Amino acid sequence: MRVTVAPLALAVMLPAVAWAEPAPPPPSPWEVNLGGRLIYASGYTTWNTQAPSGSPNVLSELTWRGVDSLVSEIHADAVFRDRLVLQGTVGVGPIIGGAFLDSDFAGDDRQNRFSHTRSDVTGETLIYSSIDVGFRLVSWTQPHSAVRGYLQAFTGYQFWIEYYEASGANGSFSIPDDVVVVEETFTFQSIRLGAEAKVPVYKGLALRLRGVYLPWTRTDLRDNHPLRGDLEQNPSFKAKAEGGTGYQLEGAVLYDLGNRFSVEAGFRYWKINSGDGTFTARTTSGDSKSKLNEIIIERYGPWAGMSYRF
Repeated sequence: MRVTVAPLALAVMLPAVAWAEPAPPPPSPWEVNLGGRLIYASGYTTWNTQAPSGSPNVLSELTWRGVDSLVSEIHADAVFRDRLVLQGTVGVGPIIGGAFLDSDFAGDDRQNRFSHTRSDVTGETLIYSSIDVGFRLVSWTQPHSAVRGYLQAFTGYQFWIEYYEASGANGSFSIPDDVVVVEETFTFQSIRLGAEAKVPVYKGLALRLRGVYLPWTRTDLRDNHPLRGDLEQNPSFKAKAEGGTGYQLEGAVLYDLGNRFSVEAGFRYWKINSGDGTFTARTTSGDSKSKLNEIIIERYGPWAGMSYRF
């Protein structure tokens, strides 16, 4: 009887084993979000310098005003075991419009202006990138919400470059509109310290807030005046500064569409101030050095985007 029952029991069990569902794979320790944004960024870039003697304390001031750009941005965020955070961003945008203003002064504090011209901005490219590493301090879920909330802090590096070209001039003197009068390239390399929070609201709706402080920035300027025969070319002027500061503020509304997709819209504000530094005029008779007072960039505007969660 024992010999008969054992083979029968084995025969019944074998099909069950063969048809059993395989165990599901363990969940990945990584959560990755990849997305894109379209940003309408407006603002200005301005800089000024002293005379070599120190007076006037603002000898020359140049401003790129109303330089609107339509920036395409790609961003990626990865979180390991809901703790370690890695994130990166790249943005590129061409010019939409703007004006270049060039003023010179004979007295301190922008007094006794003796020259002023306005030119059309005919070329601009804005490129920036950043990479950060951080730590998710806390995360939570909320009743009636499909979105997970969190608070995280991070530090990283930011690279920012702007290229400008202006043509023609009107004011103290006139130059035809099709003649390039100045080309300038600004480069900013910054350390980043920041925090970000996502706050669930209801179902797929959430708010996201981000603040970034730039405690240290290295700034470089290269300026080319192709019509100035008394100046060297490429560059005609150059400037550098170290230790400048800045910040970036951002607020957004997000909605989780399901199937790992989400959409978002928000508003962003950037500002960087180089602080003072060294300014060099490269004349055909030799270099002349003076003080760079500051280089300031400011950008702000709305954006909209979409992301996918892996």
